[in-house]
Amino acid sequence: EKLKPQAVKRNIKPLPFANRLPDIGEDILSVGYYSIMDLPFHSLGNVSTIDRGEDIYSDMTLMPGNSGSPLVSMKTGEVLGVNIKVMTMGDGTLRLGISKRISKLNAL
Repeated sequence: EKLKPQAVKRNIKPLPFANRLPDIGEDILSVGYYSIMDLPFHSLGNVSTIDRGEDIYSDMTLMPGNSGSPLVSMKTGEVLGVNIKVMTMGDGTLRLGISKRISKLNAL
C-alpha cells in the first residue's frame, strides 16, 4: 500500500524557553506519553512551590512515561521545565509532580 501525501502542511514553531521562575499558583500543562498506551497523555495543574529556585512542584498528575516531557505555562506558552518524577506522600492520595527548571537545564 502506498503512503498518502499529507493533505495539510503545518508550520510548526518551537515553544520558547522561559528565563523566569513561574508564579506560585500559575496554571501549567504537561504533554507526554503514558508508558503502556500509544497515545498522548496531558495533565493540567498549578505550581505549588519552588524548591531552591530549581525544582518546580505541582499538583499535576504525572504518569510513567511523562518523564522528560515539557512543563508549559498556560499563561505565556513558555516551557518552564522538564518533568522528572512524582513524589507520593502518605497513603498515595497526595502526589506532587516535580520538574527541573528549564533555564537551569539550558545552561548545561
